Amino acid sequence: MPSNWLYIDTNFPTFTGEEETEEKVSSIQNYLFMLVEQLRYSLRNLDMKNMNQAAVERFTGTITEPIYGRIEDAEGNITQLGITAQGLAAKISDAEGNIASLQVTATQLASQISDANGNISQLQQTASSIMSTVSNQAGQISQLWQTATGIQSTVTNQAGQISVLQQRADGFQMVVADQNANISAIRQSVNSISFNVNGSSLELTKDGVTVSETLQAAALIGNMIELRDDWDRTAAIFYLTGASSTLGRKMAVWSDAIQLSTWAGDIYLSAGSGGALQVGGSEVQITGELIPNRADSYNCGTYAFPWRDVYSTDGTISSSDRNGKKDVDYDMGKYSGLFDRLRPCSFLRVNGTSGRRHHGFIAQEVREAMEAEGMSGMDFAGYVEWDGGCGLRYEEIIAMLVYEVQELKKTSRVIPA
Repeated sequence: MPSNWLYIDTNFPTFTGEEETEEKVSSIQNYLFMLVEQLRYSLRNLDMKNMNQAAVERFTGTITEPIYGRIEDAEGNITQLGITAQGLAAKISDAEGNIASLQVTATQLASQISDANGNISQLQQTASSIMSTVSNQAGQISQLWQTATGIQSTVTNQAGQISVLQQRADGFQMVVADQNANISAIRQSVNSISFNVNGSSLELTKDGVTVSETLQAAALIGNMIELRDDWDRTAAIFYLTGASSTLGRKMAVWSDAIQLSTWAGDIYLSAGSGGALQVGGSEVQITGELIPNRADSYNCGTYAFPWRDVYSTDGTISSSDRNGKKDVDYDMGKYSGLFDRLRPCSFLRVNGTSGRRHHGFIAQEVREAMEAEGMSGMDFAGYVEWDGGCGLRYEEIIAMLVYEVQELKKTSRVIPA
């Protein structure tokens, strides 16, 4: 290499002063071409063999200025490197828009990779934590943050929905929220698990379950279930292993069908005023008066399910107030024909068990007597008919009987002694 530089030195253009300007320019131009070629050759063959090793070591050991490098090719690939006393920065990109970058300092390492589609991944690392982030052009982002004491992950999207998971050695928490401020959260520790949805909460501990709003469950299992009100007072207690129920406060149960049953003992329904209903021992006992909630609207028993016997001390009382009647007719003579056609009889019940004889009338025969007299059920309410059977109101016959007796007495008064 020294001979090459000597050749350059000895061939440096010199002039006597008599040359034309064009000759001078041509000589300098030729020299420059030669110099460029020699520089290219020398730089291509430059290595440590061309330098003093001790001098190179002294030089590299005393570099105090930043170092910057950039390499680019015809395809658009670019690599950049920057070194300072504070850190190192590297960046690599290509013609497609893909970019990778790295930054290193004494306290942190950060890397990022992106592409032309807007996808980006990032990593930040320090001595105490690591955080990674991945995002795309749609606004979806996921993050993971890790320290020695815990891990947190977050996922969001362009609609404003967010899910967060936090984990520590003593428990974890998970939260899901949306743009409408709807939030659900789960928290777990060694002693409890709690669920919260927009203010409604459910907490499970070793002492039991606490619910802030309505409790919906397919089954409740336990020896005793206690219901409390807003003031933490006992509203109801269900003893599942006992044979009784105690109601401390009003309780309403709505359903298409309700069944109350016990394995032993009776069922009691009672009120503070003294009225009570007791079911047990094949009996239903009532403490208080048994009345319908609306007058003249309901029946006691039906044709298909009649009462066998009705026991009472003073009999039955039928409503007979004048104010409840209209179109009163005292002419009972038109019923004398029907009365005469009545056929009293005695009989045994088909389903009876005592074998005792009963007395009365046959409803079908009363209907035949009415038809013979040209009457219908509108004329005599003592006859009742329904699908599958017919019956009699015996009290309706009392008035006819009284009328006939009165007429008989009138006749007997005019008979001479």
